[in-house]
Amino acid sequence: MGVESGGIIDICSQIRDSFDSIASDVKYQAKGVFHSEMLLVCAITEALGVSHIVESGRARGQSTYLLARYFDASTGCRITSVEYEKYTRDAIIAMNRLRGHSNVDLQFGDSWNLLPSLCTEEECIVVIDGPKGRDAVQLAARVLRNPEVRVVFIHDLHAVAAGRKMTEQFFPDSNTFFTDDEQYVEAFRDLDERCWEEMKEYPETAEGWAPYLRHGEKIPSYAHTFAMIVNTAEGIDVVDECTEYAQKFKSESTLLQRAKGKILNFLESEMTKPYWALRYWLQQLLTQ
Repeated sequence: MGVESGGIIDICSQIRDSFDSIASDVKYQAKGVFHSEMLLVCAITEALGVSHIVESGRARGQSTYLLARYFDASTGCRITSVEYEKYTRDAIIAMNRLRGHSNVDLQFGDSWNLLPSLCTEEECIVVIDGPKGRDAVQLAARVLRNPEVRVVFIHDLHAVAAGRKMTEQFFPDSNTFFTDDEQYVEAFRDLDERCWEEMKEYPETAEGWAPYLRHGEKIPSYAHTFAMIVNTAEGIDVVDECTEYAQKFKSESTLLQRAKGKILNFLESEMTKPYWALRYWLQQLLTQ
């Protein structure tokens, strides 16, 4: 499968109307995935003829619910969704939303332990919406060693997200696609009109969000953004490289690292929302 914009748009256009017919009346939930982003997941899954979707990170079940409605039991597609904690408010909301979808298996536990075993029985698609950032990319690298995993999607990898550079560095352009691609956005952004409007109901997580805006500051990406990584027939093995890359951001053993930590804590606690972009770039500088 090629990942050029034109080819991806053609694949997504083939199911656009059928996807919109089930997504248009689905109310947006806090921390949820946008309709234009889920269109890509559904289109690629259908195009590849894969009948098992493994999801890591469910929150309120927005993406799980859209998948369950598009790939209902009659399609023969199974959805296995893993969430870390069982009795949080979000987990309970998701369980209630997904009750009655017989092809959805809701599991609880650590995706680091569960996902590799869930991806061994047959070809599957993996959707990672938790963990986030570099941890998500490491988890993707781990499952992509298995050629049964046809494609991995990682959410929240907008252009300035932790993990975006890591993804671009270790997975070749020929295997990756991002939903903030300009042609893709122009083709499908109208699917998100209600999402943007209903997002305003959750100011605690989405205040100041709009297309190409995050907390009122300009951002190079349209929205949250899915990264799509297409696997090879032999599997992709960059686990060691990704682990080494991520570990350098976690070391706090030296005085310099401790000083950086204090500065980062100050930036996080003292610099308020209007300075989000400046805070982000300072954080990036300090964590390189």
